[in-house]
Amino acid sequence: MPVAFEVTKASNSERTETQKLLNQMEKEKPEHLEACKYFMADKGYDGAPLITWLKDRSISPIIDIRNCWKDGEETYPYRNTPLVYDYQGNIWYVDENGNKTEMVYKGYDKSTDSQRYGFRLQAQDRRIFRIKCEED
Repeated sequence: MPVAFEVTKASNSERTETQKLLNQMEKEKPEHLEACKYFMADKGYDGAPLITWLKDRSISPIIDIRNCWKDGEETYPYRNTPLVYDYQGNIWYVDENGNKTEMVYKGYDKSTDSQRYGFRLQAQDRRIFRIKCEED
């Protein structure tokens, strides 16, 4: 159900126009934002200013991730751990032989502000790895 809209030129930035609408809504109809729990959008809206703005108002952004990796790398190591990740947030454990095992999401750890990942049950490895939410 639309709660606000604006007709603009097609060349205008969707993120900029959305931010204007949200700011206007916050001033004119704050009850709409107070009732809002989630903000869903495609990857064109993926950007720190909008995401921060939403989180500051306790609105969970559900926004697809843009591929901003321009160096051609497919994965990067996570800090000084045996974990690697791709731009979409998939996580793998890399053993001493270089074999990758996809990790399973195990939930959010509020006490450490981390996402928890572990092995599938078949692996019979109960280790849990935490990835800090501050990690971009």
